[in-house]
Amino acid sequence: MIDGIEFAQICVIVALGITRQGKKVILGLRRGDTENAEVCKDLLQALIDHGLKDDHPLLFVLDGSKALKKAVGKVFGQRAPVQRCIRHKECNELSYLAS
Repeated sequence: MIDGIEFAQICVIVALGITRQGKKVILGLRRGDTENAEVCKDLLQALIDHGLKDDHPLLFVLDGSKALKKAVGKVFGQRAPVQRCIRHKECNELSYLAS
């Protein structure tokens, strides 16, 4: 999973891995002004440089950000399927409904 979160007005891109057993593992962090493709691309490349193996299937779960999807595509190409996070999609859809 990759997402941008804000701490004290600072945007941090977080890469979170989830094992087959369901254990969550923080893979890496990058500070950026926004969720942009270059920061995410840098984070993904650093993960590869530090041993992330892409010789087995990886699924990237994103919040719908075009920038994050673009970065995943640049680093991993067509071999990296992207799934929209269900929670982010749900929140997006609910925001369009009348209160």
